[in-house]
Amino acid sequence: MKIFRIIVLNLFLLASVPAQSVAAPSDWQGKWDSARKPVENPVVYYYYEITKASEGFNWKSVNRDVPYGPNERIRVGHADFVSQSQAVDSDNKLTFYLSVGESGERRLEVSSQGSDNEIFYFVPAFYKAGFDCRKASTAIEKSICTDKRIAMADLQINQQYKKARKKLSGIERKSLRSSQRSWIKQRNKCFVADNVDMSCLALSYANRLATLQKINNPALGKGGGVDSDYLEGLKQTQAVINNTVPILLIVAREQPDWAVDLMKRSATYRVEKIADKTVLSITYDYASVCWPADCMVHVNLIISVDGSGKYKVVKKQLSENI
Repeated sequence: MKIFRIIVLNLFLLASVPAQSVAAPSDWQGKWDSARKPVENPVVYYYYEITKASEGFNWKSVNRDVPYGPNERIRVGHADFVSQSQAVDSDNKLTFYLSVGESGERRLEVSSQGSDNEIFYFVPAFYKAGFDCRKASTAIEKSICTDKRIAMADLQINQQYKKARKKLSGIERKSLRSSQRSWIKQRNKCFVADNVDMSCLALSYANRLATLQKINNPALGKGGGVDSDYLEGLKQTQAVINNTVPILLIVAREQPDWAVDLMKRSATYRVEKIADKTVLSITYDYASVCWPADCMVHVNLIISVDGSGKYKVVKKQLSENI
């Protein structure tokens, strides 16, 4: 009887411990930030990006611990699963521990020899897209919801598509529906080798949104995508350039921080033909801290597209003390 009481007591104590979910391989994938509530484009940051791979996952860590100077440090590696909640990178002497709380919050602990363990928190999908991100199930859908500009493009594509359907009729409407389905199939091909190619996804969304915008506003040109007609049409329609999502996506393919910066600034721009290319030059200024003095930063963001539809993005920046 005494043994029975001890067993019952132990079972009661175990039941009193908060439940913790068992991690699945898919629980590892995504972005993990040292801040519980990360902000977009912070001046200091430390995060891990994890993508599935054979027998484990590939990881990249990005760390900028002071806001001034070219101090960003990037490391990459591969870890193999030891269990569902533990993985080891023998080459870099790192051990990863994943815990999933009762409420579903995910926490990543990274252990390195001779150093204190570091804690990171999963960054969930929180941007509004053209579909309910809470129901995102595929890797493509989850990636859309975790990228602000792509989510914005998805929402605008949904709006532009509905607007175009009302505008068109008969054969043209059927053709629009067919092209939309074809585009979704093409977009989904950005998932390659168990990874989402975000550059591919950004370009796919930029060109599809520009195509639908042209249907609804012929002043932006004919045909498909962000081409020379589209760039010239932006000036003709007096578009607000830092709110023009296809342009932000083209910029983000080269460097996401440039696109974030452009979204936050009031910019002027001009479009001109140079040889066989159409060039969009965007300029804006902002006050900053250029260690050890305050300064004014003058930015010239140049986007060029040639006849074959290839893009090139260059950023020129000049600072002067104030």
